Formats: sequence, structure tokens, C-alpha cells
Amino acid sequence: MTFWWKCNDGGSTAPTGPDFNSDLVENLVGLWEFSSGGETKDTGLSDGIAQNGHFHGNAHAANGALQLDGNCDYFDVSGTDAPFDLSEGTVQVQFIQDHQVGTSPDTIVNRGEFCDKDTEGYFNIQVTANGAVTVSHLSGSESLSLSTGAGFFDEGDELRVSYSWDDDGQGSFVVENLSEGTTYETDFDSAGLNMDIGDNDDENFTFGAREYDDGTYDQYFDGSIAYVAVFSDPSITTGSDGIVEGTDGDDIIDATYEGDPDGDMIDAGDALLAGEVGDDDIIYAGAGDDTILAGAGNDEIYGQGGDDTIDGGTGDDVIYGDASSGSTKVFTGDYVRESFEWNEAGVANDQALTDFTQDTGNVNVSFKVVQQDADARTQFSSDQQKVHSIETDGPGADAHSSLDSNLNGHGNEATYELSFSDAVNDVSFRVNDIDGDGLVKITAYDAAGNEINVDMTGGSHLTLKDTDGQFGVDTADSNGGYDEDTSPNYSLLVDIPGPVARIVIEHDQDGSNNSGINITDVYYDAPVFIEGEADVCVDAGDDVLSGGAGDDLIYGNGGNDTIDGGAGDDVLYGDNGGDGGSTPSGSNADALSLSSTNVRAGSQTGTDGCATNGDSVIYENVTTTADGTVVMAKLVLVDVDGGLNVDLTGGNGSEILLNGNNDASDGGKDATFRLEFYNQLTGEPISISSIATFGDLDLTNTAEKVTISTDTFSNYGTTADTSLNVTTDTGTVTATGTEENGPTDQDAWFSAGFENQTSIEFVLTTRDVNSGFTLNGQVIDSPVVVDLCEPGDDVITGGEGDDLIFGEGGDDTLDGGAGNDTISGGDDSDTILGGAGDIIDGGDGGDDWDILDLTGKGPFYLDNVTMT
Repeated sequence: MTFWWKCNDGGSTAPTGPDFNSDLVENLVGLWEFSSGGETKDTGLSDGIAQNGHFHGNAHAANGALQLDGNCDYFDVSGTDAPFDLSEGTVQVQFIQDHQVGTSPDTIVNRGEFCDKDTEGYFNIQVTANGAVTVSHLSGSESLSLSTGAGFFDEGDELRVSYSWDDDGQGSFVVENLSEGTTYETDFDSAGLNMDIGDNDDENFTFGAREYDDGTYDQYFDGSIAYVAVFSDPSITTGSDGIVEGTDGDDIIDATYEGDPDGDMIDAGDALLAGEVGDDDIIYAGAGDDTILAGAGNDEIYGQGGDDTIDGGTGDDVIYGDASSGSTKVFTGDYVRESFEWNEAGVANDQALTDFTQDTGNVNVSFKVVQQDADARTQFSSDQQKVHSIETDGPGADAHSSLDSNLNGHGNEATYELSFSDAVNDVSFRVNDIDGDGLVKITAYDAAGNEINVDMTGGSHLTLKDTDGQFGVDTADSNGGYDEDTSPNYSLLVDIPGPVARIVIEHDQDGSNNSGINITDVYYDAPVFIEGEADVCVDAGDDVLSGGAGDDLIYGNGGNDTIDGGAGDDVLYGDNGGDGGSTPSGSNADALSLSSTNVRAGSQTGTDGCATNGDSVIYENVTTTADGTVVMAKLVLVDVDGGLNVDLTGGNGSEILLNGNNDASDGGKDATFRLEFYNQLTGEPISISSIATFGDLDLTNTAEKVTISTDTFSNYGTTADTSLNVTTDTGTVTATGTEENGPTDQDAWFSAGFENQTSIEFVLTTRDVNSGFTLNGQVIDSPVVVDLCEPGDDVITGGEGDDLIFGEGGDDTLDGGAGNDTISGGDDSDTILGGAGDIIDGGDGGDDWDILDLTGKGPFYLDNVTMT
């Protein structure tokens, strides 16, 4: 969301603030920001008219805001009304309520007279005594009333509101509590709503009071209003993405930086992503030798490529000198209503529907015919359907798009599956025409494969049953008879709160009367993510990193970095937080083991040897963390080359079996897999640090291969006399078999280490005969380990506070500074400047000859010294 504030330059008629760009200024028809020198001025002049306002009662401007005491004072805007008679647009306001005035709602923004609302139209934004923010909009025969929940804010909280409408389409209502970091957001069908609201006293807007009738006001507001902005475009609320982005050049990114393509700025109070408030900034500097001054707030800073200088400023900051280790896929905290639509399958009416995947915007949804009897058919249908009450958050669902399942015989059945690339919420759809002897069961699962609740509302000719004793009803059974697809009597409304990763729909015919059903388009809330660069070793720079005040977490990552934690209890890593005695934030775990004896019964989707994109299976007892947590894993087939047979549960030692039909023409084909980690007891995702050892990589006429990404894995290991051919490319490492081997031949093992990951991804390449792969749960004896990020020779200063300092690989210079510090040199030859109260471990890996320098520390004695 983009907001405009602090834009007046002291009387100029043109807005000049950093949040304006030419495209958006063109749509700004009204802006009142109450700044010094322009207290009553309208500086939104894309309409060419300044509709200036007037103070009434004790209303006045101070501290860059309209100040109101709730005692019969307000601010009104009069003049030419036409620019505000908008068929589409946006109203935005930012404010703080000091005290509630009485028990009635208090008004922030008002347009029109309340007593004439039914004939002239009306609009207002208000706050209530129970802590809710509301909007009301009446236009002709159309009316709208929306509200946050009670208790959304308390007196003294800073709020901002954005309301958009389009009389031909969809609107939105967004309320942000900046003080608490919470957001309410909803979309709605705004067809017929506009701002062509009559008012015979020429009053366009009133701020701080409701205009009940001409010259009569009530429901006053006690507090301050920072700005009110009116736009002639409803789409401007999609600007900011919550991340300040640099360019490929040498940027200076500070509070004055205006280079972000979405208008995000440092310390502008515009944090909007989940977990961020106020001046908490997320910064991706991009390539180039950048200077970053993050200022206030708990910031998250990624220097990325180049030799960067980064100062986190005050607050508890997380700083990466280069890119972060692992994925920087960031969940924004937002969800968008999306839909899986049958008419996008690319087939004509009454033509067969087969497996396909649809990109709906933020998630990919894969449809699969799991099984169907020979006489059954599955087709696309454009026949009209009942779509009432499907939650679309916008225009109604398409009544002419559905899956048509016809069984054509007693005992016949068909099973369908929808799987989501990321779990979604609030799924809504209908299954129509469950007549004859039809029977429909719907089961939903979360990402860990656990069954979750499904809510059903059935028509009068359906009996709802609980067939598995889980949660409640799961099956709709026809009471007999027939009717049209649009009949409510045989229609089932399905709502699944979620989070939902997979939905299974089973259609059966339990009698001689034929059953045909229709499944409508499926709607859901899809999570919104932001992708960032994730390869820590790409263009690693020699960075200068300063945490400043606060308890900071700093990763130098690649390159020869200079790190100063500053004041506070800091945790400082010279490299990526994974080498030489560091403690990754993911739980340390044993080597991964996939065993066919540990496949969870009933968890496999698809059929043996015929897995397709999106199919998965759950392996239990994959590893155990250092604290005793047992981890299970969901193995997902992400992508497979055409024609290649894939079996997710091939057998002992060949748990992942490719080319099981020994088709020589499939030699060299690839399959991509993702292994997701979950706490086996709770089903919750878990972040671990472990080793994946692929054994027995062979060569016949063609070779078996394993390819890993440096986005996910931090190192790999082989034996000193390995038979594997290991090659690297940009962002990937590939191990290729060169001879026939046995499962115990360690020279054909490839071990890949990773840190702090909730999932790993890898590509397997088959030979011209069957290729069995597994993770054998073992580690190589005396491996030769290659770090995928070359450690740097870092200079790290802890500063004040009790710091944790990890030099990791490289010849580092480490100075704890004041406080009781814990310093670990890690691999290679380090120089460590210690002091009173410090705990120092020089490490012994690599080319190691450490120097402990206590010069100038006065008399001292060494306690608990171990020399190796």
C-alpha cells in the first residue's frame, strides 16, 4: 500500500515529498496535510483546482496535523465539487484518536448530509467507542457498510485507512494500526457505488465531524488527522511492497533515498509486512558498492553483491553483508483472493479433463484425476451452475465453469485431487447436482499431511454424514431423484478454513441410479510472498558492517568483512553462520534417512511408478534433532521430464526410483524433488541443520546424477579418492557417477550439508536403466569438505555489551571489546584480542595457528586453558 504524507514544502502548490512520482500525482485530486505555511491548502492538483479548506471552532493545525478537541470543531472543504464526483477512486487518511467523544461513532472523513443519504448519497469513515474503524457508502440504491472487529485499536494508537471503490468493479477497505503492527483488509463488490454525492451547500468534505444537515454537525472527533488524500484511481493502494530496494549501481540508501520502485523508504513509518512496525525496514541493496544507513527500528538488511558499508543504526538489527544463506522468500503477511478455474484448462465443453497445473497468481494449483473406473468420465462443462454463497470477495463466481463427473454405473467411482504449492486459507466452492445415487466425500489436508476440518452446507435433498469420525460431516449422500445443476436441493457448499495444502474429492455411485456431479471453480486466500536474491556466494563483497545500538545479529557472509557490533549484546558471524563452531538457528540434526519401512500409511498421492508433478509421500523418523525432536519429511515431486517413470516409495535402498520400467530412451532425464521437514509429534514445520548423503551413484551407458543448489546447501563432501565427477555452475553443484558401485562404496557417496532450512530441493538424473536413489542416513568417513562459500578474512569488533562472536572460516581478527564476550575463531589462523571476562575458543580446523593478544590488558591469568 502506498501512502502520502509530509509532502508539503511549506506553501508550495506542488507536492514535492519523496512518496510522489509522476504517475501517482496525476491521480491526486485532493490532498490536505496541514503543514506549516499550507495549513488549509489543497496541494493535490492533478485536477487543476485548489479546493482549500477552513477551520471551525477550536480546530487548528499544529505539528503537521489537524488538531481537534471534539467540542464542536471541524475542518470543511468547499468550492468546485465536480473533481470529487468520482465513479472510481481512493480516499486515504492517517489519524490518532485521543479520546472518544460520547458513545456514538466519531467521524474522521465525511461527504454528504446524513439526513439526505437516501436521496443524495453519503460517505463517511468513523471510529466507534469499542475500538472499531468503520466505513459507510451510499449511492443511489447501493449501500455498503464495513467494519474492523471491536478492539482493533485503543485511544492513542496511530491508524491509517485506505478506501477504494469502482462503480464497475471491485473495491477495498484497508485499516492499519501502526502502533500495534496489525492490519484489517477486505475486498468487496463496489458495483454501483460512486462519489457523485449531492450537497446543496457546496460542502465537498468535512473532517472531524458528521454533517447531519445543512449547517448542522455532530459525532465530533477528538484527536489529530495527519492528512486526507483523494485519488481518482482505485488502484494506487498496491504501490509499496514493504521492502526498500537498491539498484545495480553504487547506492546511498538512507532516509532520503528515493530509488525504490514502489515508493518504500527508510524510517518513513511505513512498515507493512508481517512482524514489522513503524520504522522497521527491510532492505535489499542489490549489486554495487552500496552505503546503507538503516537508522531507527529493528531492521533487516541484505547488502547483496558488492563491497557494501552498512550501519544498522539503533534497534535490534539483522544484517547480512552479502545475500542471506538460504531462501529469502518473505511472507508479507497478506493474502489475496484467487481462484482455480476449470475453463482455464484449455479444453472445450464436454471434452475430457486431465491432469494440469494452473498458476493463479500467488500459488500454483495442480489438478489430478487420482483414479476413475473405466465407464466413468471427467469433462469440462459450461452448463449453468449454482454459485450462490461461494466466497469470492468480488464479482460472483463463474456460473458456466465446472468439472463434470459422470459415473455411469452402480459401484463406479472417481477420485480427484487439488494440491496447492503453498497452503491457502478460506477455501470456498460448490459441488452441484448430487442427485440419483450420488455420494461425495471431501477430505482436506494441511502441509504436513494431517487431515483438517471441512465445513459443509447441504441442500434439502442431501444427507450429510461423518464417515471417518474426524471433525464432523465429510460426506454428502443423495436422497434420490433428479434436478437441474442449478437446483439448491442437491447442492453442497464447501468451506475449508485451512491452512489447506491438498483437497481430495471422492465421487461414488451407491445404487443403480446414475450419478453425475459438477464441481465449481474453487476460491481461496493465497499467501503473498516476496522473493529476494538468495545465493550467499554470488559476488560476495568485502563489506563494512556496523550494528550500532541494540542487540544485533550480523552475518558477514562471503568476502573479507569488517564488522562492528556497537553497543548492545550482539551476535556476530564473519561468514554465513555455519562454519567453525557456529550455532545455526536451525536445530542440529542427524544425517537424513529415507527408509521404505517408515512410509506413513495412506500418505502417498498418485500411484506407484507413475508419480506426477505435485505428488507426495510422508517419510517418518527421517532424523532426530539434538534436543530429541523426531522429524518427519514430506517428499514432493516438483517437476519431471516427460515420460519418465517416478516412484516415491520404490523400496529399500531405492526409495526414490526413476525409470523403473528400464526405458533406455529415458536415460538423462531429470526429476526435481523437495523434502519438507515437520515435527513428527505436532505436525508443525521445523527448521533443521543436517546432512543429506546420496549413495551409490552409478554409470552404465549413461550416468546417475545429483544436483544441488547453493541457495539451500552450504557445503558438500566426498571421499579423497571419490569416483564421482563433481562440477559447479552458477548457483549449482552436480555429482555424476563414473562407474558401477554398490551401496556401501563410499567413493560413490555425495554428502550435502545445509543449515537452518525448513526444506531442501534437489534434482536427480536417471541412467538408461532403473535408477534408485535414497538418503542413507550416514556420513562419509574422513570426508573432503568443500564450503560453497569461500570464507573471508574478517575483522570483527564486538563493542560494548556481552557479545557472541564467530570468526568462522578465514584468517580473522576478532576483538570482543568491553563486556563478557564469547569468541570463537573457527577454522584457520585467527588473531583474537581478549579481555577480562571473555571466553575464547580459537578453533582448530583448516590451516590453524591462532594468536591470543592480551596486550595492554594488565595483570592476568589464564583459566581453563586447553592447548592442542
